[in-house]
Amino acid sequence: MNAHYVPMTVLAIDLDGTLIPYSHENYHHLYFPDPIPAMAERVVRWIEEGHEVVIFTSRLAFKNIDRARFELELAVWSKRHFGKELTATCIKEPSFKEIWDDRAVAVEQDTGRRLSNNSKLERDTDVAA
Repeated sequence: MNAHYVPMTVLAIDLDGTLIPYSHENYHHLYFPDPIPAMAERVVRWIEEGHEVVIFTSRLAFKNIDRARFELELAVWSKRHFGKELTATCIKEPSFKEIWDDRAVAVEQDTGRRLSNNSKLERDTDVAA
């Protein structure tokens, strides 16, 4: 086996506020501005490394969304920015190795200990070192 081999993983990336800037004023389920540069670089690198990147977005949870139009617009947008058409879901899948999300608070598995400092509710509690 190649010493530099990295097994393919599925990486779920939140759309609004993580991959693209979130704008309450401009929010629309078909709004796709340019991606945030640091995240765009990561996504391109992950794709080049052979990982599967999936857009993980609550936009697909809205009942009145035109899902086919959303998927088409996302495919065109992601092909332009990342060189590959990405798919989207609003369902947390067991295959997701990591979920990148601006609202997520990292928790140590099987302990409940918070690992990140981005909680809006628990600012003064212990964070694992």
